[in-house]
Amino acid sequence: MSAIGSAITFALGAAIGVAGGIAASRLVAPQSGEDTQETVGNLRQEIVTAGEVARAEREAALKQQFRNSVGQPQAQVSA
Repeated sequence: MSAIGSAITFALGAAIGVAGGIAASRLVAPQSGEDTQETVGNLRQEIVTAGEVARAEREAALKQQFRNSVGQPQAQVSA
């Protein structure tokens, strides 16, 4: 077989493989793209909220630790 024939055979095989992969992914996809975007958006918001809560809790703990270390339970701590 010539080099051109081999290239054509390879290209045809690659095209069939790509088409098969696209078809298979559409058949086994768990949800639509819009649903996936909504799920990711909701997860992102949960992560942001959890981060904000963790930051606030850590900030409060550090302020209390500072107040305890200086012996002033009512000491004002500015950011």
